Amino acid sequence: MTDEVAVPPRLPDPDSDAIATSLSDAHRLIYKCLYARRSNPPTMLEIRKFVEQNEGDAPEQTDRRLRELRHHFDVQAKLVKERGHVYLIAPRDGQSTKSAKRSAVSSRVEAAVFERDGYFCAMCGNGPKDGVQLVIDHKLPVQWGGTNDPGNLQVLCKEHNHGKQSHFASFGKYDDAIKQAIGLPNVHQRIGELLLALVGTEVPVALINTVAREQNKGDPTKRLRELRQLGWDIRNKKRRDKLGGTESFYVLVSHAPWPSEGPRAAVNRLESDRKKRKAAISKRLGEALAD
Repeated sequence: MTDEVAVPPRLPDPDSDAIATSLSDAHRLIYKCLYARRSNPPTMLEIRKFVEQNEGDAPEQTDRRLRELRHHFDVQAKLVKERGHVYLIAPRDGQSTKSAKRSAVSSRVEAAVFERDGYFCAMCGNGPKDGVQLVIDHKLPVQWGGTNDPGNLQVLCKEHNHGKQSHFASFGKYDDAIKQAIGLPNVHQRIGELLLALVGTEVPVALINTVAREQNKGDPTKRLRELRQLGWDIRNKKRRDKLGGTESFYVLVSHAPWPSEGPRAAVNRLESDRKKRKAAISKRLGEALAD
């Protein structure tokens, strides 16, 4: 045990665009505390006190959000004599202030996206005249491979942007599986590769919907049925959630190789064959009744 705590490498400023676009307000508040105290790292008690003074969060929420911050930065607990464990924050996997700035959207691209989307939130349709603050959102988050290309950007109000960030943050433990699947070219492969990465694990339907990326079209649960047509053994499980509702999960038991023609073409062929068989049966039945 030692009192010495090395100052970590440089980190993005808490008010920088890089932090604003990657962290929710709640996570940014904890980051702000760790950033300000990086030369004198705080204990968990001090972090909780800082958050309570600025936001009034419950202690268990602060603890959870500190854990979630590890998806973005290297947050380590170090035992210091007479103080107990203190928390140090550092860039993760070679991250730096410079690289974080590169992930921020340029002002030129921001202006173009605002102009393209008409200065309205893509989720609620509200704009500045409705008293909301608009921000640029990555449809596919940067941490899952999303880019700053205009096609991956949209305008959201701050409330929906933070709600989306919190929703995605809840999938933190699945990060590796999401990265492996979410960028694939078609929905069957995105869902299938997600399940393959988590084979035998109960995968929440909300995560499947997120990785499917079928906004305003399609039905991810239908895609699961289609994967079964291709020879995949996928089991559905349901449990009561904390609010008294029902939460669905899917578990991959076994799978078949991807068809050489591609999953979409294979599903279409199987469906066409099924309709032909059904039509042939109906025809034979009609002929038998006519006789």
